[in-house]
Amino acid sequence: REAILTQVNAAFEMLPSEHSGPQTSWWKGSKTRFTGITSFLDAFVGTRISGEEFAAMRQLNLRHIFVGLETGDAELLQWLKKPATPSQMLEAVKAAKSGGVQVGVIVLIGAGGERFFDRHVKQTIELIRAMQLESGDFVYLSPLVDVHGTEYTQLAQADHIEPLTQARLAEQERLLRAGINASPVRSGPYVAHYEVANFVY
Repeated sequence: REAILTQVNAAFEMLPSEHSGPQTSWWKGSKTRFTGITSFLDAFVGTRISGEEFAAMRQLNLRHIFVGLETGDAELLQWLKKPATPSQMLEAVKAAKSGGVQVGVIVLIGAGGERFFDRHVKQTIELIRAMQLESGDFVYLSPLVDVHGTEYTQLAQADHIEPLTQARLAEQERLLRAGINASPVRSGPYVAHYEVANFVY
């Protein structure tokens, strides 16, 4: 990991940590200047990275990581055939935060349909609160894109999972937003709607 970050730093110019002016004035128009490095993190792998290791990567300009949480419900994660557990997700996020790396958490709206609706909402809110995300962190609420013929569709049909209507998707997102924004953290994460279909070409 550190070797890859070192190569990126050698190839591009990163925003100096002491830079205090508007960031866009520093990198705008340049093809080689960046404000830092962002990466996706598999939470199952992330549990093997300590806070000290994240801190070392922070010195190599790793600024953000994004974690595909999907849900805080252990039963739903297992049903989705995800290898990580909620406790592993929490461990990975806390290690990153302790190392000074900001975190983006992606939650899948509609996963598990009506059967998992209440559990998905309740336990996802509880897990995100436990992560103690702050200003500069993100929570992305991404509606499930149920494409015919995919493994998810086949699994849902086999288990007679009733998909959420558009109204119920909106209700689930509203409940998650309310629960996350009610976090006792003084300055919590930025919560945003994320349409993954907009980024598929």
